[in-house]
Amino acid sequence: MPDFISLTFEYFLIILIIIILRKMKRIGILIACMFLGLSLASAQEKAAISVSETNHNFGTIYEEDGSASHEFIITNTGTAPLELTRVTASCGCTTPEWTKEPIAPGKTGIIKVTYSTKNRIGNFTKSVSIFSNAQDAPFVVYISGTVVSKAAANMEPTQAPISFEPAKAPEKKAEEEIAPVMKRRRR
Repeated sequence: MPDFISLTFEYFLIILIIIILRKMKRIGILIACMFLGLSLASAQEKAAISVSETNHNFGTIYEEDGSASHEFIITNTGTAPLELTRVTASCGCTTPEWTKEPIAPGKTGIIKVTYSTKNRIGNFTKSVSIFSNAQDAPFVVYISGTVVSKAAANMEPTQAPISFEPAKAPEKKAEEEIAPVMKRRRR
């Protein structure tokens, strides 16, 4: 928002100068072009976000561990300082922490994302939105993985293994034993 206000003020000054110097058209146009060029040059300085990875997979993690964390490294690839204004997670089970001071061009910052595993057995994928003064804001990173219980992971199977062999055709002996019984029923 401050960039918009400063650009609006610069345009107002340009128009005011043009009105004052209307009688001196050539000088007025030259001054207006100089102000316009300076305001456009200053508007081109922008911050840009670059992240080493946009998706982190924790793999299998245990519920009893309580939480799992990962640090995303943010690099400012722009020409102006990068200010991370807000970082939000897609749900309350994910907590982000981030670099609060501006990140200079070419420098790095950290966004630490912590996922709470308590009572969350199963697969998960969560998103974290990064709001900043960068051109491509908001920027989104993801975490994923599978939460299992240590007790369930260490359990021994109690049932015999299931066999998926095809069933055998009945032997002819059984058919021969059934045939006399069937004849008696028909009578």
